[in-house]
Amino acid sequence: MNKFENSQAQPKDTVEEAKEIKQKLDLLLNNPEENKEEILVLTKALEKLTNILEEEIKKDLDTTLPFYEENFEEIKLITSSFLLKELSEYTSEDIRTRVAENPNTSKETLEKLSNDESEDVRGFVAQNPSTPQNVLRKLSKDSSEITRADLAISEYTPMELLEELNCDQEETVRGCVAQNPNISQAFLEKLSNDESEYIRSSTVNNPNVSLDILEKLSNDESGDVRKAVAENPNIPQHILEKLSNDESGDVRKAVAENPNTPPKVLRKLSKDESVFTKIKVAGNPSTSLQDLESLSNDNYEPVRRMVILNPNTSKEVLEKLSNDNEEDLRSRVAENPNTSKEVLEKLSNDNIWFVRKAVAENPNTPQKALEKLSNDEAAIRHEVARNLNTPLEVLKKLSNDESELVRARIAEHKNTPKELLEEQSNDKTEWVRMSVAWNRNTPENALMKLSNDESRAVRRLVAQNPNTPLDTLKELAEDKDYGVRRYASQRIKY
Repeated sequence: MNKFENSQAQPKDTVEEAKEIKQKLDLLLNNPEENKEEILVLTKALEKLTNILEEEIKKDLDTTLPFYEENFEEIKLITSSFLLKELSEYTSEDIRTRVAENPNTSKETLEKLSNDESEDVRGFVAQNPSTPQNVLRKLSKDSSEITRADLAISEYTPMELLEELNCDQEETVRGCVAQNPNISQAFLEKLSNDESEYIRSSTVNNPNVSLDILEKLSNDESGDVRKAVAENPNIPQHILEKLSNDESGDVRKAVAENPNTPPKVLRKLSKDESVFTKIKVAGNPSTSLQDLESLSNDNYEPVRRMVILNPNTSKEVLEKLSNDNEEDLRSRVAENPNTSKEVLEKLSNDNIWFVRKAVAENPNTPQKALEKLSNDEAAIRHEVARNLNTPLEVLKKLSNDESELVRARIAEHKNTPKELLEEQSNDKTEWVRMSVAWNRNTPENALMKLSNDESRAVRRLVAQNPNTPLDTLKELAEDKDYGVRRYASQRIKY
């Protein structure tokens, strides 16, 4: 929500009042003949409020628009159709894309954006719930198959257009129709018999595909279609068991990766001739501890790596793999949350720096090891400064580290004491002061001081901090930077 929708100059929240009127209008329009008089009154009131909002925005347009240019992700929160119209004129494709996907964008602006030079912008118009039917129809004939595909997959596309798009010359578009959640079972049945294997595969990915269709397509002549069936997370186990004997290695690999595959099938696939299938078995959370133990001895390094990454791998197997000759595997063991403290202590002395870095990242690393690693190179100290298990004395020491990134991590650490945050609010580096302003434990005195910081980025974070005093927020609501004013106004309201 932008600044003007929180304007303190208005005796009542104009935006909220406008929303209420619009909701009432939507209800009355269900019976327009019976509610003519009230509809007329509310329409005039809504026009008046809209004009007030537009005038407020126009007063400060020079600072409002640059803010959204820097923070284009915020555009999705805008409710003012006037501001969205102004932003739709920008040369930045990122900004026009965010306008095109905002449901509060007016029909007129969406119609204009449907002619945008960017297919991505037109694609978001195609998926916007506020886009008029006539614009959707025009986009169904768009020159870009990507835009037409965006329309074909959209839940807001009417069935008559989906039927037309199913005749599109591009398989990509027809494949999106096959995946659209709103098409009927009869339509899905028809598509499952399509001559194109791509369309049949796409049918498998429809969230509403029936068991009968899946059963039929599991016997499809195309390996790609059978692979799509094997990848479906809702496929019954008896179909997965049948596909585990498929002649295609890609199909067996898909079965090995499916989390619904039963352990007995995974055991058989753990001995598959394809290393890629064994890799998937090693990473599957349904693989038994016994089979993970067996796979940890595999000659192929990628198989052993996936054993380490499997959340069910035992501490004993991880300890064995901590002695692996491959340094990358030792680093994987070091970052695994299931690795024992004894193994982490051992790996903190590893001669490879990124293994020690992984130890410093692990939330279970003993404080003794973290204290030792706090004297290591900068990249490792950086991770120690982020670790929630790092002891207080180490946090204090690292708050004066020569690396500004290390100091910044201490400033944003949830366990950093208030007195230390107050000291760091004087840091010469903007990045560190930003971290202090962001920290939810920063005391009021430090936030009040940082509210006068020369950096607008720091002041914006102060305005967003829930601990900033009300008087400070009121001062920030008058800041020269639009972003600071906007965030402060939001905090004052909520």
